[in-house]
Amino acid sequence: MATLTRTERQRAVKQTLASWAIEGFEPDAQYLGLLDRYVDGELTLAQVRAQTDAAFTVVDAVTVRVLA
Repeated sequence: MATLTRTERQRAVKQTLASWAIEGFEPDAQYLGLLDRYVDGELTLAQVRAQTDAAFTVVDAVTVRVLA
């Protein structure tokens, strides 16, 4: 598995956010913070996913619950 540079990670995140915006999805500040940490190399995508999975649960194809 290739290691991406900061520029490559930043580009990938920008493209993902643009795609989500087209679909009408706007991530919250907490998730954007995780993405910033990924871009900065502090977290891997697996770690971002794990933290997201720990905070939310998918109920069905359209419903997500926040685990408090």
